[in-house]
Amino acid sequence: MTRVPLEEAAPTMTRVPLEEAAPTSFRRVVASTMAAAGQRRALKTALMQACEGQRLGAATDEAGRARIISLINQLKQLNPTARPAQSTKLLGTWRVVWTTESELLALTNSGLLGLPCQGASQTIGRTAAADERGAFD
Repeated sequence: MTRVPLEEAAPTMTRVPLEEAAPTSFRRVVASTMAAAGQRRALKTALMQACEGQRLGAATDEAGRARIISLINQLKQLNPTARPAQSTKLLGTWRVVWTTESELLALTNSGLLGLPCQGASQTIGRTAAADERGAFD
């Protein structure tokens, strides 16, 4: 029996960076996904900055409203969640930072029983009716 050093017996492995090993189509998908994620982050930051100091929307002028709605529409186009209105990701309690809801804007402007509006939230939960309809499948 002849003994051969392990280095000589083992097949030679060449390490290739992932970028070179992955098919071009995969690299394009990854690059596109990362770019979209970066765009979403930038748009979310811009949207939150545009909503600052707007008193839930009560202090927003027409130009500010148009900017905020434009940012919201741009974010909608980049949403990676299929059927977002039916996603369980929507369930929970959300802090309202801006709205066009007239009743909430009136409450923000005039307060309630002489007390100023300090903020607003919305809780979205499951209901038996929604479960029957398959709203959150």
